[in-house]
Amino acid sequence: MLVFTRLIFLLDTIWATKLCFAYLQYPAIEFYALSESSKNNRPLLLAFAWLLGTQDILSVITHINLSNSVLGRECSRLNSVQKKETQYNIPETFSAQINNILYLNGKVNYNIKEISELISEKAKLISKIHTASVEVCGLPHLSVSETALVKRISTTNKNALSNEDKKYIKELSTIASLLDIHMKWSKKKHIFFEWMVTVVQEHNKSLNTSFEGVDWNEVSKFISLLCSVIEEKLETLSSKEETINSQDYEPKCISRLLKVQGNNTEIERWLMEISGDLTKKTEDLDKRKEELSEKLKEILQSIPHCIEVSFL
Repeated sequence: MLVFTRLIFLLDTIWATKLCFAYLQYPAIEFYALSESSKNNRPLLLAFAWLLGTQDILSVITHINLSNSVLGRECSRLNSVQKKETQYNIPETFSAQINNILYLNGKVNYNIKEISELISEKAKLISKIHTASVEVCGLPHLSVSETALVKRISTTNKNALSNEDKKYIKELSTIASLLDIHMKWSKKKHIFFEWMVTVVQEHNKSLNTSFEGVDWNEVSKFISLLCSVIEEKLETLSSKEETINSQDYEPKCISRLLKVQGNNTEIERWLMEISGDLTKKTEDLDKRKEELSEKLKEILQSIPHCIEVSFL
């Protein structure tokens, strides 16, 4: 997903969204034919429902937000102390090198033991706090930070809370609202999906097997975009180039149509070239539409094998 993540910031929202759905292998041709001027909202609704049903995206987002919240950081916060660079003088003799390795190995084992004991002690102290705060404020127990906050509030004036405490309370309130909304959605989501069943049924009734009404020019542009992204990735893999980590990375020009958006004359000329090629290569338009449909399906299936994913 690394390539797609950079493209999200470099391309407009429509192209970026289509790329993400293509990586997830969303199969509906009508979705990729949508443009900024499209007024048909049903393909967007179907895509959104598919995302909810197959990727459980709301639960993922909730989990990420909780992990990054004050509650998540309390259990997983990394040590912010800067690492000290230590320089070692490598002994000259082989015997001295062996002794130095044995010394360092013993030091590492000792540190691992110390870390294990500290984690065990931390768990015991947290357990004591949980036991002492059972059913406080109607909760099963309080966390360490919550216990410290309650203690400060009980021993000081509520109107004289520090800015840090006020910020903490506000974050807890936001988390509570998030969890409340997620719980309500979990209980009521079956209603949404039952309604979506009727939407899909109506969509299937109105679906034309010849794909009439589909903007094939938009589909052609998107196929060009996908081919360019995949070709660029394959070139990178074949040449064994290092993975690009710079945020200033700019991909190659992906498509002539993307490059000349806003230049109607150039766009029309390019579309005329496409029409000429299609006329030479196909006997009729319906056959070409089927070829485009099959080509898009093949590309969607090949994406996971070409592009590495790195989710949040």
